Amino acid sequence: MSRLLLVLVVIAVIALCLWGMSRSWRRRVASGADIPALAVAPIHKSIDAVSIDHATAAGTSDTARILAEAKASGGLLQLNHPHLQSPMGFLDWELLPEFDLLEVWNGKGQPNASTNAEAKQTWYELLNQGIFIAASCGSDNHDVTGGYMWARDGDAWMNRGLFSGSPAVYVETGATPSRDEVLAALGQGRSFITNGPLPRFALAGRGPGSRVTPGELEVTVAVTDVRGLERVDVIVNGEVRHQHAFAGERDGALSFSFAGAAGDWCLVEAFGADGGYALTNPVFVDTASPTQ
Repeated sequence: MSRLLLVLVVIAVIALCLWGMSRSWRRRVASGADIPALAVAPIHKSIDAVSIDHATAAGTSDTARILAEAKASGGLLQLNHPHLQSPMGFLDWELLPEFDLLEVWNGKGQPNASTNAEAKQTWYELLNQGIFIAASCGSDNHDVTGGYMWARDGDAWMNRGLFSGSPAVYVETGATPSRDEVLAALGQGRSFITNGPLPRFALAGRGPGSRVTPGELEVTVAVTDVRGLERVDVIVNGEVRHQHAFAGERDGALSFSFAGAAGDWCLVEAFGADGGYALTNPVFVDTASPTQ
């Protein structure tokens, strides 16, 4: 008899929880949102960017409205894990040019693998079409456990640590950067992403986010990784133009030249021990006057 009573109590609790969830779901549907529906995040003046995914919007038109409101408030828009195969992936590809930043490395996964590899390839394709959205990243760490629960045998890059701030975006600003300077640097691509290696890259003397005029252009790279360097790839128009191997040195440097034509772009990837990785934003070759 006591067991039967316990079973009935458990069933009643479950039913009560389901009833509460159902009411919440009905309220969200009644508000006009699609399934799965979440309330639109409010935009506050103190917030630099608003995180939204497809689940927060009632279709493409509503996503466009959210983006427009965020832009009007001075927000900086970043598209996260665009190729994730779930409701948290991105479906409204026609709205991609509205974004300022593209997460080409989501910290829950290895760089240059799986959906991160797809995101970087999408970014390269956009650059080759003359569409610039600055590369960005994020740890995707939502709690104190970090990403260690995702670790698998052979995932050397996990040794770099999965926690808030890894990977991270480094931006170039003045000596005492203001909020507006940081946001401007992010949007202009004066930055690189990394979980350790620190690349300093210039094309014809100008760093990421800049434009240089066509001609014989010198690439210079200096990079540091306290865990040891493995190699640096110089990428031109999505292809490896030059590669330099290291043997575990802490500091390294290289330089070489190539004939840059209008429409070209150039960036650097750095690889270190234990899955160390860094990716700069590009320098563009343009017929317009150089900019920094």
